[in-house]
Amino acid sequence: MRQVMEGRRDERARLRGDERAREHREERASGRGPGWPSRGQRVARAFLVVGLAAWLVAGLGQVPVRTWGAKAYAQEAGTSPKAVQITAAEGARWEMGQEILEVRGQVTAKYQDLTLYADWLRLDLRQNRLEARGHVRYVRSGQEITADYVLFDLKANQGSLEGARARLELPEKRGTLFVSAPHIGADRKTYTVEQASLTTCDLTTPHYHLDARKVTVYLDDRVVIEGVSYWDFGLPLFYWPQLTIPLRRQSSLELPQVGYSTYDGWFVKMAYSYYPAGWNAHGLFHLDYYARRGFGIGVDHYYRDNPQGRGILSLYYQPNQLTGHDDWTVAWHESWRPDDRFELASTASYKLTEESGEELASWKVDGKAAYRSDRGRFQVSLKQEGVAAPEAGGNPPGGTTGSRASRELRVDGSLELPAQARLEGSAAWRQVQTDEEQERLQYRLGLTQTLPGLRWKAGLEHQFNPNLDQEDQTVDWFSFQRSPYVTFAGSQPISLGWGFRADWEVDLSQVTEAVTATSVNRTWRVAAGLELLNRSWQLRPDLTAQVGASARAKVYGTGDEQASVASRASLIWQPAEALTLTFRHTDQTVFGQSPFYFDRDLPGQLVTLTLDYRRPALTATFTTGYDLFWREVRPVVTEASWTGGKAWQLAGGLVFNPNREGLEAVIGSVRWTPREDRQVEVGFAYAVAAQSWDKLQGRVNLPLAPSWELRSEVQYDGSKQLLTRASVALVRDLHCRNVTFRYDAVEKAAWVQYQINAFPSAQVGVGAGAGGTFLDVQSLRDFLARFASGSLGPGSTGGAGAQ
Repeated sequence: MRQVMEGRRDERARLRGDERAREHREERASGRGPGWPSRGQRVARAFLVVGLAAWLVAGLGQVPVRTWGAKAYAQEAGTSPKAVQITAAEGARWEMGQEILEVRGQVTAKYQDLTLYADWLRLDLRQNRLEARGHVRYVRSGQEITADYVLFDLKANQGSLEGARARLELPEKRGTLFVSAPHIGADRKTYTVEQASLTTCDLTTPHYHLDARKVTVYLDDRVVIEGVSYWDFGLPLFYWPQLTIPLRRQSSLELPQVGYSTYDGWFVKMAYSYYPAGWNAHGLFHLDYYARRGFGIGVDHYYRDNPQGRGILSLYYQPNQLTGHDDWTVAWHESWRPDDRFELASTASYKLTEESGEELASWKVDGKAAYRSDRGRFQVSLKQEGVAAPEAGGNPPGGTTGSRASRELRVDGSLELPAQARLEGSAAWRQVQTDEEQERLQYRLGLTQTLPGLRWKAGLEHQFNPNLDQEDQTVDWFSFQRSPYVTFAGSQPISLGWGFRADWEVDLSQVTEAVTATSVNRTWRVAAGLELLNRSWQLRPDLTAQVGASARAKVYGTGDEQASVASRASLIWQPAEALTLTFRHTDQTVFGQSPFYFDRDLPGQLVTLTLDYRRPALTATFTTGYDLFWREVRPVVTEASWTGGKAWQLAGGLVFNPNREGLEAVIGSVRWTPREDRQVEVGFAYAVAAQSWDKLQGRVNLPLAPSWELRSEVQYDGSKQLLTRASVALVRDLHCRNVTFRYDAVEKAAWVQYQINAFPSAQVGVGAGAGGTFLDVQSLRDFLARFASGSLGPGSTGGAGAQ
């Protein structure tokens, strides 16, 4: 018996050993190491999972959706196993021996940054993979793909999608790029699509589409399309070897522009956008053909384009058949703002062409650098432009007769110092070179400190007459200089009793004035002034009185003296909430005379009457007056504006001169904007005395018929007697794209442009540009004020005052 029992134990041990050996061989064959769970562990784990699944299935009748986690053992290098979280609503089945979980009904599976939605899902823990069918949605990195079937490898972190349709959101909410293909391969960072179709049209049968041999989607970066053909109207219209559509910045899908101009004849403009892989750069290649000038090629390269700014290098070359000259254009643009403190912007261009048989070189440089902090600010700007006709000997531009150039440098800054002190200054240098050279340098530098009850300032300054460059004005002084000067003033108004307050100031300076470029006066000046601040009294609930005054005295080293006393008084009557009547009297009496022109005070006495009516929809102002010094009636200025809801806005005004018994100027504007994309605007300014239009503007954007739109714009500058803009366009809306037929009367060119709405063209059409500012209420007032002041007689009061 003992021998029989021992034999049975030996047989059981031998069987266990054979079983362990077999399991060892299976582990080696399957690549599982000794850390893989043993058969007993796996059986226990299977019972645990089955029990959990049974509990979930039993609870489905009471709770619609259950969630559980399963270890998929999709172990990555250096990381721990990741869990797959699964949610389902209808049922679950666990295959105990195969370690397979099947669920169905509103299934959601989450694994790392991947989310799957489906009607049915199968998780294979041994093969480390997920399968999903039925209304599958594959969501990763904010992008979504719908498919009929998905197979996802948890260990490799990549999937295969059959019958797939991807939705890629374009930046700036410009639309959605739809990609469909029989098969899409997807991993964590890319989608790979073979024989794909792409479109931004949201219809079931899209109006247009792109057929591509291969599409690679780099999530959150770009879409690279190879072997692209563009289909519309059932025909293949264009072909590109490769296209790139960025997903983080605005992109353009450039289609040819075809047109005709009187100078160029027929022309075709084509551009190809490129986005080099691995570069934070993109650009446009240009290939143009002009019937009279020939071919032109160029590139706009954006070597940097991010929220901090952009850098652009441009080059364009054309062997001009019309002139026989090689035309070149080179340009550079740079803008950089790394934070709120620092800003850099610069633009430079150089153009070499031929006109009237003479080679012309033109250039332009414009740059600015600025820095600001809590303690101060600093800004420097440079502007230079010119045109030159090099001599036959090939001398460089700028040194020949007939050339013109201008240079301007500006510096401005301030710095906060201890003890409530502040240093601030500015300088501007300008040089203009035509037949003769003109050079100007003006500057201002001052140190200010504020003490209890006192503020002092010391500095230097040199200023030119701001009217020097105005062709229609005469000037009686060229420039003035105060070097040095010291000013003392009260830091707070002083009280004089009876509710009156005043500011005081004393100034000591050495003054130099240039009456002409060669005539100069120089002497010391001491000036003192007292400014009585306005004081108001409420006489009645609807009646208010205001008074104010000032006095100033100046003593010069030449023995000259000048003193002035000015007063102002107003009576404001408001009989109704919307109506205000203001009667104002101003007077200035002058004693003595200054040896300088720039600070000479002039006597005057003026009475004005202003009637102001204001309602939310209607405002109107009437102003006139009488000059008691020169004994003449001031011009009558009337202006009004009316707003009819959000759609209508009307404004107008006129200047009437009683002394000449006629109108001086008339201005008006009409704006109708029923919708943001529908508008009609007309504006004009007419100088009656000169019988000339100062400005004419018009803009129309209206639908003509279903899917047809009219866009037109006209601008005329009367000061230059030049039509600066005149274009008309018909736009045909084709749902997801449009066709524009445009004519520009200034450029004398017409062309056709076809464009996809989601990809606005980066090309600039002939005569294209942003619309100018139309005549609004503020420009109306500025125009009327200019004519009203120009109508004054020789008794215009005022002056530069004490500088």
